[in-house]
Order: sequence, then C-alpha cells, then structure tokens
Amino acid sequence: MMIAPPVHITAFANGDDSFFERISFLTHGIRTLGYDVTSAHAQLNPNAINIVLGSHTPASPLSSWTRLSQQASDIIIYNWEQVANEATCFNQRYIRQMIHTHVWDAHLSNVHALMHAGVRDIHHVPMSYVTDMHRESSVAEQDIDVLLYGITRPRHQATLDALRAKGLNVQVAAQPKGLTDEGCSALIARSKIILNMHRFDAAKAIETAYIACPLANHKAVVVEASPETETETDNDDDMHSAILCGHTEQLPQLCWDLVHDDARRHDMERNGFELFSQRNAARTLKPAIERYLAQSKLTPPEIGNLIDHSVALPTTLQLGAGEAWHYSYCNMDACADFAPDLPIDISAPLPFGQPLSSWRFGQTMLEPAYFDKIIAKDVFQRVKNFKQSLKNCLDLLKEGGTLHISVPLDLSYDAWSHIDDRRAFNDTTWEHIVNDFWLYEFNSHRFEIIETGYGVNNAYGVAVLTDNGGDWVAGRRTPRVVDRQNLVLRKRALNDEDRGFLLQPRFMD
Repeated sequence: MMIAPPVHITAFANGDDSFFERISFLTHGIRTLGYDVTSAHAQLNPNAINIVLGSHTPASPLSSWTRLSQQASDIIIYNWEQVANEATCFNQRYIRQMIHTHVWDAHLSNVHALMHAGVRDIHHVPMSYVTDMHRESSVAEQDIDVLLYGITRPRHQATLDALRAKGLNVQVAAQPKGLTDEGCSALIARSKIILNMHRFDAAKAIETAYIACPLANHKAVVVEASPETETETDNDDDMHSAILCGHTEQLPQLCWDLVHDDARRHDMERNGFELFSQRNAARTLKPAIERYLAQSKLTPPEIGNLIDHSVALPTTLQLGAGEAWHYSYCNMDACADFAPDLPIDISAPLPFGQPLSSWRFGQTMLEPAYFDKIIAKDVFQRVKNFKQSLKNCLDLLKEGGTLHISVPLDLSYDAWSHIDDRRAFNDTTWEHIVNDFWLYEFNSHRFEIIETGYGVNNAYGVAVLTDNGGDWVAGRRTPRVVDRQNLVLRKRALNDEDRGFLLQPRFMD
C-alpha cells in the first residue's frame, strides 16, 4: 500500500489572508484525497511536497530559486498572476523559479503564454469549490448595488464614475482579505452584484480567485471581459455560464439592468452557486498531484525544464535589454550580468546557424529573417560597431519586419550621459542613414522610415514647448528641450532604383 506523502502549503506576499480562498481550496481538496496537509506563512517544509503561492513578490525572503531550493526539494509553484504585458512580476527571478520546477496555473491562457516564454512543465489547475468558502451571513437589507471586488487600479475609476452617474450605490473592497475578514464578508452579504475587473488593460482571464467566494455565497457576479476572454473559457464553460461578462464600456449598463431585474439576478445567484459548487476541488486536484508524483519518481526526475529542452524563440527581439528584460521577448544583451536570454553583442558578427544555449529557451540558434520586430532603446548611441549593428538588425528581421528605435538627441540632457555613449544623433541623422543605405552594404534589402516622433521628459523642455504653443520644430532646434527621437524603420527589398545606388567596382584604365 502506497503511503501518501505530506503536503505543505505556503503563501508569500500579503500573508495568508490575501490567499484565503486559494489556501482553503488547496487544503480541503488535497486533504479529501487522503494527504496530510499543513500550511504556514512564508515557510517551506523540507519533508513535504510544498505548494508555493505568491513567490513572485520581491519582498519575499524566498523570491529566488536559489533560496527556495535551499529550503526544500519538492516544490510546486502555483501561479495566480495574470500574464499581461503590464505585469511586472514575470521577471527573470520568477521565470527562473518556474523553469526549475513543476508549475500549476489557475488560468488556461497563462499556460499557453508561459510555455511560449520558456516554461515547459506547466499545467492548468483551476480554482474549484470547497464548502469552507461558504459563510452564513444574513443581512436585513442589500443596500449596496454594486461591490467592486478585487485589487483596484486607476483604470477602474471611469467605470465606477459611470456606475455612480446612473444612481447606483457602489462600494469598493480595495484589498480583499477573503472571508476571514468579517468586514469584507459583510460587504459581500450586503451587495446585490459583485463586479470584478481586470488589473491590466491587456489581461483576459477570468479572475477565479476573486469570484470564487461570491459564487460560493450565492452572489450574482459581473466580470469584465476582453475579446479574448471567450477563448480563455473554451475549456472553462461551467465558470463562463455562472457569470455575466461584458466589455469595459458595457459594464455600467449591465450592472444597472441587473440591479433592476430581481428575477434575473436571483436566477444568476442560484445558477452561479450550483455550477461552481459542482466543480469539485478534490476532483480537480487529484490528477494534478498524481502527475507531479509520477514525474518526480522517474529516473532522473522529469521536473521543470529538461536539460535538452528547446523552445522556439519569440518573434520580438529586444536589444540591450538590461533591466528592461521582458518575458514575452527574446532579450539580447552583450552584458551577461543582466541574465539576458542570449548574451550576444549586436555589434559583432552574429553566430547564425550555430548551436546556442539559453537559460530560458534551452538549445536554440539564431536564424536570418526570423524576427517580426526588434526593439532598440538606448542601444545605437552605445554600440561599438554601428554599421555592423544595423546590418545585423536588417539580417535578423523578416521582410516587412520593423525596427523600433529610441535615441537621445545630441543637444538633449540625456546625450553623452552614459559612460558607454559613443555617438549622438540629431533630428535628421536617421534620414541620412536610411537614404545612404548602400554605404552600410545593404545589397538586397534596406530600411525605410515609417514613423518618427519625439519625446520630452524634462520640466524645462515642457515649459519651452508650452510657451511656444507646442511648436515641435522650434523645440527640436533649441538645446535641452527635446530629449529623444523615436523611430520605426521597416525592412523592404531593394527596387530597381535602389539597386542603381549600389557601389560598383572601379578599375583604373
């Protein structure tokens, strides 16, 4: 008879209260399966399978894989953060945690996105129902029409204003602590509708961590949806049927209609509870736990990214990434101190076709005409070989691909401000570079400028532009006003006129 190993659950970030629903789901669901389950805040158990929540927070003493792995050998990272371009938590440290161990993710769309980001051992484990989520809390009157439940952001204010403009009584549970907080529990009980909105504009997954307890407590739930949310819920139809979804601009009217339609709202309350309560926590967690045990018992254990793994590089390349490293890009930097995905100098000849090893993408290689987009912010004023750098960018891009450049202008405060600065640009430099393409040995393709713009960050520059009625032409010619130039160049094939400019061999008579 196999003895089930103990399971330990730990949460970082704001403490266990902010993870109440998730810890309750895990504890009761896994205990029902016959495992001995313990939990402690920000503390691992070396003798158990550790399920770790919130390890992305930089404030955590165990925010790196090195520190986590020193505390325990059996670790499952359970991610609840939504993958979105604005999400800063998906940095090198968090991605490194994920590629070294087994990962659960509450959102199906996250699984696909993080696999593209280099995380191979990742599995969808959605939030499910346990009876502990339901709390008896009766009130004499539901005096709150709409309760915005979840972490609030400035992007939510326009919707709140529109709801109040319709005469609805709106309250906000800005930092919900789950139903361990009696105040928050009372707010939910007093509310007719629970509204949940995404933290970021680009987020698309339904935030099951925030709507689980309202559904478990017979509440009508309205959720902000993006055009992609329907895709997220293709394999999550029960949750989608339990709530009312609407795009951001539709939410005020949807809430108003539901507040004034008691019969429909009560049907949603019953239907939402029935559908969510059928999603059994033990049934969800059983295959997840068994999959981890099966992988960990192989020789050698197949946990995390295998040594010979290979992940296709993203089709967006960021040069000189440094601290701007982003999970959705292929990040290239000559300085290995920043842990780039590819420690390669863009100003040196590129190793096309040669085997490369990336800490994130595994066994890979660079191919010509691979990338759709290259981002180069504060790069070209510092590269050692400017001509080689431009040629490399042209070679790396697909035809029609774009190079996004940001450089300080020669008379700006930022010009020559970095120890590695080697050159400066004025507002016409790139026109000359693009038009004199043959001098850069561009023999089959060239760049063309499709967008150009300027940026002003300093107070002096803003004041001068304001005093001159926003005259950018005068501003660009005035020292210290305009900080930088931003351009988008596109790769295209040479035409007959272009080929006439190519350098021809000359011989003496």
